[in-house]
Amino acid sequence: NSGYEGDGATCTNVDECAADPGPCAANADCTDTEGSFTCTCKAGYTDDNGTCVDDDECALGTNNCHENATCANTDGAFECQCNSGYDGDGTNCTNLNECALETDNCHEKASCNDTDGSFECWCTAGYDGDGTVCADVNECEASNGGCDALTECTNTEGSYECGPCPSGYAGDGAIGCAEIDECTEGTAKCPINAVCTNSDGSYSCPCDADTAVGEMVALDSAEYEEYSDGWTA
Repeated sequence: NSGYEGDGATCTNVDECAADPGPCAANADCTDTEGSFTCTCKAGYTDDNGTCVDDDECALGTNNCHENATCANTDGAFECQCNSGYDGDGTNCTNLNECALETDNCHEKASCNDTDGSFECWCTAGYDGDGTVCADVNECEASNGGCDALTECTNTEGSYECGPCPSGYAGDGAIGCAEIDECTEGTAKCPINAVCTNSDGSYSCPCDADTAVGEMVALDSAEYEEYSDGWTA
């Protein structure tokens, strides 16, 4: 009978699968049976009327690629590759910390913040930009940098400085300048019989209304030099 060979008195099974080429279609496995054989499509293929066609595991969703990997269909199989920002074999993908690995492209004046599968760049205080490019901010261009209006704002790399308060004022350029009342505080250097009069940032020493200039107590030359600029007749 078909599937056997011999002289009729003795018949032995024929292994059809041993023939070259075999009886099965491409991408099928041949299995010898008693007096016959069977053909089974290999893994990754599906029988379509006797033809084994490739299964697209990526489209069918029958792959085992990680959620952070890309599936690529191949003939009878598929490949998994971790997406950018992840590391692994495709079936297992873990986040890459680009900031710790120093593979980011953040500017030297920016801070790197690792995110899942990526990273963010933020310009540090005193700088402006998208994080990959950061330029110094001139704080002095807006509202004198926050310095007191009586002081000078000086821009520096990534920051700024407030100058000192002018003579006659207390404080500093950063916290503010307050006018000093030298007359009230007793720091004014007016001669005897003069009236101390405070002014913005300074003071003057006009003569008492009942005292003529010539009646003022005589001062030695050193005191005269010190006070004379403040005298008014």
